[in-house]
Amino acid sequence: MLRALDTTMTCTSICPELFDYVVAIGPPFVTSVITIFVAFVAYQQWKTNQNKLRLDLYNRRFEVYSNTITFFQELSALPPGERNEDFKEVQRAFIRSCRESQFLFSDESKIFEMLEKIHSGSFKVIGLKESGGSLAGDPELLSKMALDANAALADFDASIKKIETAISKYLRFHGNAN
Repeated sequence: MLRALDTTMTCTSICPELFDYVVAIGPPFVTSVITIFVAFVAYQQWKTNQNKLRLDLYNRRFEVYSNTITFFQELSALPPGERNEDFKEVQRAFIRSCRESQFLFSDESKIFEMLEKIHSGSFKVIGLKESGGSLAGDPELLSKMALDANAALADFDASIKKIETAISKYLRFHGNAN
């Protein structure tokens, strides 16, 4: 045991400069390692926040698309007569998505304009479904409304295909979508 103590004493007495050097660089080295670690954690947090933002935008944009498809399907299957509460809720969700689309997509994409066109055309279909029964006495007007409603539904189908094309670049999560 005395010999081990003797060796330690000899090492510190032989290399006092080395011991002083290790003591001198120790705290700055540890501080540098901690700083690098904190910077790495901050960078990872930044990347996580960027991905979260992209995911949130993706979800909001996909909701616009989903609400548009649901509205088109419900509108196509709308029975004659008064609109039920389920349809009104789908319509409200579509209108909200339509309004929100102007903030989620660039003006160049024309998505907002296409959704507005669907929204305004939907009144032709809804008008026919709600008023068609009361217009049985005026076959000419009923026929014109039916033609307008069918044309609007055909336009919706074409518009949805255009929306799918325009919206696809915004729904690519791993691409460079803004």
